[in-house]
Amino acid sequence: MRKCGSDSRPLSHWLAALALFFMLVPVVGAADPVRWEVPERLTSEDSRVQFSTIVADPYGGVHAFWAHSADSSEPSGYLFYSYIDDLGATQPFELFAGQDGEAFSLPQAYCDHTGRLHLVWSSVKGLYYSTAQASEASDVRRWTAPSWIVRDSAMGSVDLVVDASQRVHVVYSRRAAGTNVSYVRSEDLGATWTQPALLSDIPVGAEQVPDSARIALDSHDGLHVVWAEHYPPEYIGRQVFYSRSEDGGLSWARPYPMSERSADTWNAVPGIVVDSAGSIHVMWAGCGNPVARCYRFSSDGGSTWSDSSKPFSDLVGSSGRDAMVADPYGGVRWFGSLRYPQALYAAELAEGIWADPPQAVVHEGSYGGLGTGHFPAMTISGGNRVHVTVVESDGGPLWHLRGTTSFPAIAVAPLPTIPVPTPSLAATADSTANSGATVIPAVTAVPASNSGYATEAFPLVLASATAAVVVVVAVVFAFRIRDR
Repeated sequence: MRKCGSDSRPLSHWLAALALFFMLVPVVGAADPVRWEVPERLTSEDSRVQFSTIVADPYGGVHAFWAHSADSSEPSGYLFYSYIDDLGATQPFELFAGQDGEAFSLPQAYCDHTGRLHLVWSSVKGLYYSTAQASEASDVRRWTAPSWIVRDSAMGSVDLVVDASQRVHVVYSRRAAGTNVSYVRSEDLGATWTQPALLSDIPVGAEQVPDSARIALDSHDGLHVVWAEHYPPEYIGRQVFYSRSEDGGLSWARPYPMSERSADTWNAVPGIVVDSAGSIHVMWAGCGNPVARCYRFSSDGGSTWSDSSKPFSDLVGSSGRDAMVADPYGGVRWFGSLRYPQALYAAELAEGIWADPPQAVVHEGSYGGLGTGHFPAMTISGGNRVHVTVVESDGGPLWHLRGTTSFPAIAVAPLPTIPVPTPSLAATADSTANSGATVIPAVTAVPASNSGYATEAFPLVLASATAAVVVVVAVVFAFRIRDR
């Protein structure tokens, strides 16, 4: 029998144990669970929201935008806005309103290095853009009149980034077979836009539909785009692609397949982010049946990629897109909905390792249907404050989740002095600060001054055969992309 305090094992055993300890230190250190606060509901209990976007400014504030889904009793839809700080969210108000039954969807926001907010969103008529300084965003009169990015129908996805020269880069797709992921940019804050460049190479007349176009910007103003392609008859994602531009969007690399095409495996809703060291991270719903998550990264600007891996070993499912964001400490944070057990989960990638299992943030049955929430959006303020917007179930009230990481806060820029606005001649009962949305007037043609190419409005009803294809594809696609 060994005496207390003695050990008869040879020195080699101790050395092996010590080596194992140091091997495990990075794994233990990689996990940094967020300390989450009680969720805050941003909209009424009976509201119908599906997509939102959230972005932090250099002053420590956070800006949330979402589209209200109009029903048959309402004439149009609205784009709502709320400002969030450490005291909570302000009362939401209508920033922009549609007209003649026009509903809005898919808002995406970006804050550039000067503190200017850039906002894009879609409607049945095409894509809009508007901008305002973050310090003035709560005054509807400070937002520029929405300009047309493109006029087209059946919009499927949209995303944007803004480079160091304040060039606005936008990618989008349409839910129509035989169309492609397209790219446009503006060098004058939305006054004019280039003609669309095609990033995917789907042939005219092909059956597949592009979707989930997402764009990221690196520190050298390189552009990186991912998307999924959906195939009949289910019209769910079967393959994920990547392309990049090293010259500010003037030219693009040929599409690179991030996944194999499979007839019975999901490869859908990809997300992309560039971390503070310049590495590119892509994650999407895939990696076999049942659908889990697939992850790849590139440390050389997208020239080469790691093999696919499955970061979360036991959790599966997909409830629309996930959210990813880079933090200023070299890490990447992910947020999404997974099952078995059903919950909203968060995870951090640190030192090349994803926290597995991810942290369960909201369990099923908590806060109404929040535990089965869909379509999250995420940002980080002050270096260590994580903010997420997510809807209940698959289109309901919008919630805000806030948490704090273990990293120290970063000093924020002082808030600029906001001049007292003078009344605008254009301000009416429907366009006043904090009391009514700016109503977007009906437009029958794209004005030459607001577009790099002036064209007649794209008809909402196409020639009979084409219209039938577009409508059928859009309807089937909309229903089949839901929970798998």
